Amino acid sequence: MFSVILLVIIAIAFGFFSTQNSIPIPVTFGDLVVSDVPLYIVLGVTLLIGLLFSWVISLANSMLFSMNLRKKDHTITDVTKDNEKLNQRLIDLEMENTRLRAELNKEV
Repeated sequence: MFSVILLVIIAIAFGFFSTQNSIPIPVTFGDLVVSDVPLYIVLGVTLLIGLLFSWVISLANSMLFSMNLRKKDHTITDVTKDNEKLNQRLIDLEMENTRLRAELNKEV
């Protein structure tokens, strides 16, 4: 609901801005000249291009974060497996130690 209200407020602000800035201006792209483009369209397109660039940068940043997180998850999994192996080895060594002490006590 909040996003709908915010969208309506932004739409009203953009409508007010476009009525105040409807002056036609020429837009030049190198040799190409487009004349009589309303100022609010130029500003709106510029805003959309900026939002697109920021979205691409955010997407790349998110992908790098995801890859880094996946790498850390694999590291945690590997360490957990090593820990389980070491715990099993400890149990085996304790059992062997108990067996050897029992044999030593029988001989004495």
